[in-house]
Amino acid sequence: MLSEYVSIARTYRLLIIALGGLFGWLLSLPLFGPVLLTGFGEEAPRLSMWFLSSNFGAFLFFAWVLRRYVLSRRWGAGLSVVLFLGTLAIVPVDRYFPEALPVLPALFGIFAAGVIACWWRWFITVAQPGERGRILALSMILSNLILFVVSLAGSLNLVVAALGAVSALLLPLAAFVLAGDGGTSDPQMVQAGSGKSVIESRRILVIVCLFMVVTYAVGGMMYNYIRPHLQAPEFALGLELLPYMLILPIAGMVADRRGRRPLAFFAITGLGLGHLCFVFLSGTGQWAGTTLFLQGGFGFLDVFAWVVLADLSALLGLWAAFAGFGVMVGAILLGVLLTPGALIWFDEVHLVTFLSLAFLFVAVTLLWGLRETLRPPASAQGDGPSPIKLIVGVAETPLTPRELEIVELLYAHQSTKTIIAELQISPNTLKTHLKNIYRKTNCRSRKELLHKMVSGGR
Repeated sequence: MLSEYVSIARTYRLLIIALGGLFGWLLSLPLFGPVLLTGFGEEAPRLSMWFLSSNFGAFLFFAWVLRRYVLSRRWGAGLSVVLFLGTLAIVPVDRYFPEALPVLPALFGIFAAGVIACWWRWFITVAQPGERGRILALSMILSNLILFVVSLAGSLNLVVAALGAVSALLLPLAAFVLAGDGGTSDPQMVQAGSGKSVIESRRILVIVCLFMVVTYAVGGMMYNYIRPHLQAPEFALGLELLPYMLILPIAGMVADRRGRRPLAFFAITGLGLGHLCFVFLSGTGQWAGTTLFLQGGFGFLDVFAWVVLADLSALLGLWAAFAGFGVMVGAILLGVLLTPGALIWFDEVHLVTFLSLAFLFVAVTLLWGLRETLRPPASAQGDGPSPIKLIVGVAETPLTPRELEIVELLYAHQSTKTIIAELQISPNTLKTHLKNIYRKTNCRSRKELLHKMVSGGR
């Protein structure tokens, strides 16, 4: 009986998740709306719209960051540009057409619904077992979208708000369950796909969680203290989040071309420089330097956390994804909660400088523990290098389990039709995986890829 219900759920998963997401979205509206709207006073409409649009844009940029998990680079870039231009439109509307503000939430709702529909269409047709990163990315988008739109809502009773919170938390879990099983139980595939053992990956997860606690909690606490003291010029009102949105695609390209490790270095460097700009500069220069470096630092930090959690979830399973994401959200909330008490101690600029330097010291110390473990997998050693292991070793970024299966079939000189039939994927999906494989291995064609495997990765 249970298997029949599971079969029905998987058959109609798109409809079920769409209805569940809509239900959770509606119930979650009153969660933080009263607090945000009353806390910001007259500035609430503008700030809430920027809050929604910028964070929604952040999770759409996930398509750019994890290009290997989505259909095409062009789709991720196109959606990012559309959202960025739409967000820019808020400034003239807010300034010159204030009577149009009530219409903006409806427009963003329509836009969000269209984007979610596109994401689910891609996910249902492209997602394959062993690629939990895409599932994690999509569930993060949906759950955070639910939590962010609450800034536009009014107030309802506590029971409805609690139901909304529960539905928002359960939505990522529903995405994992209804999408089918992910990950792989083959130890050799795990080892080849990541270059790390399961035990070592758990250690990486612990260090990453400590790193996120320090950077998100302490960095967020400092940012909450610094931001009210900045004197923004009149022309820049409402533009504080633009550096963050501009940094995200840059961080995505860094992740694609240089790997994950530089992201963390750029993150802590940007946050540290932002704190020092606040201490040693004044006026417009203080606002510009502090805003640029702090927002840029958090942009690199977010991309670093997303990429590492997606990779670790593909290796360790569901618990790693939710553990890391929970630590991230908890650290942000911790920083917000500690800010009022910290204001008692942060009256002097010297204390801000001290905490900034201490923050950098602790963050760099933790990052040093990830120095070797965040390297791309090196060429295989020990029990005889196989062509598959050699091509994994020369890849700039780790190949996913599905991409490894395709490489193995290519090495066995299987035809395109045979690969499609054996893996049960569509021609467009295979084409997308091949593009990602060629990009990661710096090859232009199947012939060049096979030659590189035969010649030992040269």
